[in-house]
Amino acid sequence: MIQAANPDDDKWRVDDEKIKRLVERKDGNVSLTLNEIVALERFFSQQGEGANQKGFFERNMLDPIAHSGRVCFILGAAKDGDGVFNVVRRWDTQALAEIITVLTSEHGRLEVEVKDEVRDGAHVNSRLDEQVWHQYLHRKQTASSLISIGSPLANPASECILAAMCCVQPFVRPKQELPFYFVWPSQVTPPFPSAFALTVSELENRHMAAAKWVKETQRGLLYLPRDKTYLSTRLKENGKAHALLVGQRRVNGQVLLVVAGVSGPGTLGAARFLASESFPLPEPISDERDGNVWAGIVAAEVRRQPHHRGDEAEVSYPELVKWFELPGTSVSGS
Repeated sequence: MIQAANPDDDKWRVDDEKIKRLVERKDGNVSLTLNEIVALERFFSQQGEGANQKGFFERNMLDPIAHSGRVCFILGAAKDGDGVFNVVRRWDTQALAEIITVLTSEHGRLEVEVKDEVRDGAHVNSRLDEQVWHQYLHRKQTASSLISIGSPLANPASECILAAMCCVQPFVRPKQELPFYFVWPSQVTPPFPSAFALTVSELENRHMAAAKWVKETQRGLLYLPRDKTYLSTRLKENGKAHALLVGQRRVNGQVLLVVAGVSGPGTLGAARFLASESFPLPEPISDERDGNVWAGIVAAEVRRQPHHRGDEAEVSYPELVKWFELPGTSVSGS
């Protein structure tokens, strides 16, 4: 069972004789390598017996997901022309592949679910709360961690999970100001009302210069009311692609993550940042309060080459431009 909780590599094995000594020696004097300690901690964390129900040695936001043993990915989708198939974007599937690769190669065996959520009409979908990922989001007991890939422009699950972390209703503009907003050109808007998207006209009342830039360049941006704007390149162009990465660790052991680029290359860049050796998520505040929400702005260089077709491009490893925390005032499942 210990082996099943770890990658299939000899360096993560703890032999039977050593386990026997751990159980039988009264003085507890048993020599363990660092890898053996991590392997045991992964196993006990999956049984709910790890240190504070999380692993030791957490380096990044993916580690607590790995220790929990279960994760559900959600990608945004659109109906094809005949309404027969759900179509997901290539950039989002690339982001999914990179995150899964890191989780499964470095962190052991996981139960992985992949769901898609159709964008059009999501705000009036009476069956949205029947979706598996939506039930995980509002479950008080132990539930699979959630990673939503894509901004609210592409993925209604990102809208719902951001709303849960920010303690607001999805698809409705709250009265209070939010810590971040997406802004896209007028012809590129979410197919549903978003609490986290401003129109160009709304941005004009807050930041005239940024609104003018969006109009003139037809590019999108991230707007932080108490900070600045982060301008992003368009598809099929060279430049910096910005993204928002937001995560929270919940009391029930669940981790919520939203990987949201202003455009597709930004989403891929944010996914690559998740494997960084720093910035673990804040722990729950108490047994009844979820951890603070971690939010970061990342930027990746996008370069088009002569052989690229469609919106293909090279995306560099991203840099962290800014990060901050929001108070963890929500109660899991509320």
